[in-house]
Amino acid sequence: MRPLFYLCLALVLSLSAQAAPLDELASSATQVQCKDTVYSPEGIELADECYYPNTAIKQAYVLYVQAMLENMPELKTMLLSDTYQLTQQSDIFVWKNKHELIITDDFSVGISQVIFRFDGKGTQVVTVYLPD
Repeated sequence: MRPLFYLCLALVLSLSAQAAPLDELASSATQVQCKDTVYSPEGIELADECYYPNTAIKQAYVLYVQAMLENMPELKTMLLSDTYQLTQQSDIFVWKNKHELIITDDFSVGISQVIFRFDGKGTQVVTVYLPD
């Protein structure tokens, strides 16, 4: 099974070609507004939330994946390794409507969801982590 990274990378590259020039994306990235991580009362679930003003879903997705790889260089190195194999994972991409994309990653140790919501002015990105 191909790792989520390769799927994300392929999508990022294809969207980058169609999206705004990279310098415009970089400009948008500097305007990203993120809130502190929120934990559920039980301490089991956590969520991160960012808002990308003046950014459509596909550009927010590109910026999200780029930031994820920049913030976790060990993940990028591991995923690019010839010996890395991802097991027991399924990825589900669901467009609820033209303004909301939900990506669900079901791992053997839990589930994460990344929700992209476009409000006409920008895109909210909420990441929810639910361990098993």
